Amino acid sequence: MTIEDTNRRSLNRSGFEQLCRDASIGLGLYDTSVLGSGQSVEFDGVLLELQRCEGSDRLVLLAEMGAAAEDRKADIYEHLFLLQILSWAQPGLRFGFNPDREALVMCLEAGCGPGANGAWLASVVRSMAAQVTRLRSTVLAGDTGPQGEGDSENPFQAAAEKFVAIYESSLAAAAPAQDPMTTNPVQA
Repeated sequence: MTIEDTNRRSLNRSGFEQLCRDASIGLGLYDTSVLGSGQSVEFDGVLLELQRCEGSDRLVLLAEMGAAAEDRKADIYEHLFLLQILSWAQPGLRFGFNPDREALVMCLEAGCGPGANGAWLASVVRSMAAQVTRLRSTVLAGDTGPQGEGDSENPFQAAAEKFVAIYESSLAAAAPAQDPMTTNPVQA
C-alpha cells in the first residue's frame, strides 16, 4: 500500500487543517486557524466545534443549540428524541447535551471523500448553523408542534426534514465519484 492509498483512505492532519482553513475563508471567519482545532468558533450566532476522527476520513461537527425553555424541557427533549428517531436512517445525526455549558448540541458525522473541499465544508457549517437557529426559535423555545385539535402546523416535522437534508447534503459532496482503489487521483 502506498502513501497515496493511505491518504485516500484517511484524512491526514495536514489535509484536515487545510480543509478547515479553506472552509473558514469561505465562511468569512476572522481567525482561519480555529475551526478544527478543538476550540469553539462562532458562526451566525452558533458555537461550533469540528473534530477529526483519527485514522479515518470522518469528521464530527458539533453545534451548540442552547438551553431548552425551562417550563417545557420534558416536551422539548421528547421531541428532539422523536426527531432523532425520525432520522433513524441517518445515524450520523444525533442530539446531545453538554453538561458543562448546560446546553443541547446537534452532532453531525460526515465522511471526507475526494469531493470534500472547503466550499463543501462551509456549506455544511452554514446549513447546520441555519438549522440550529430555526430549532432555537421553534422547538427549543417550546413550540413542539400541534397543541390541540385543528392545529395543523407542525414545525417539528419541517425540522425533521431539514435535519435529514443537512445530513444528505453532507454526504453528496463527500462521496467518492469513483472507487478510489481502482482509479488514479486527479492532480490539480
